[in-house]
Amino acid sequence: VHVVRPVLNRIDTLIQATVTDGSGLFHPSWLLCVYQRMFHSENKSLMREGVCHLLELQVLQQQDFAVPFSQFVVGSFMNVLSETSLFCRSPGQSVGDCPELAVKLQVFLVTFFTSLPSEDRGCVLLQLIQQLGCKHWCAVPLLFVCQALSKLPPSPLLRLSGLSALREVLRCTMITHQVLLRGAAQCFLLNSALRLTDV
Repeated sequence: VHVVRPVLNRIDTLIQATVTDGSGLFHPSWLLCVYQRMFHSENKSLMREGVCHLLELQVLQQQDFAVPFSQFVVGSFMNVLSETSLFCRSPGQSVGDCPELAVKLQVFLVTFFTSLPSEDRGCVLLQLIQQLGCKHWCAVPLLFVCQALSKLPPSPLLRLSGLSALREVLRCTMITHQVLLRGAAQCFLLNSALRLTDV
């Protein structure tokens, strides 16, 4: 981690320079390469550092960066979020407090989706929900991803295919989860469905 942090600081400087002068000096694909390396590291601290850096990436508020990142977010980023160790409590947090990374995830998803062009939001959301249904997720990461989805601003982004994808998450992914965690995640998914469909 002590080797990577200075690199991330340099990248932040490059991104800021690119945004300020509009030169296209730093293409988003370079940043995606860095995140891929961090997310595939066997070192869990390095993986967590990469996730935290991405969650705090201010440049994703800009459409020019949000659009190239969309497939990365629904692919590699969702894969790394399934790692339970990311959602441990920070020192000093009480039992029952939402983990710091889960709070950042809520803010990140709202920022990310509002930065996408309105015509792309529904498609990206559908892909994200399908990611939840197509692989095994442990109960804790799934709970916090569902919680973050329930914080998205109300908008009719989900069609019939989106509701079918949500049903698949309930039917397949959650079936073996501990009953209280499953119930909480189901409540968040129901809340998401009510906010993100034309009821």
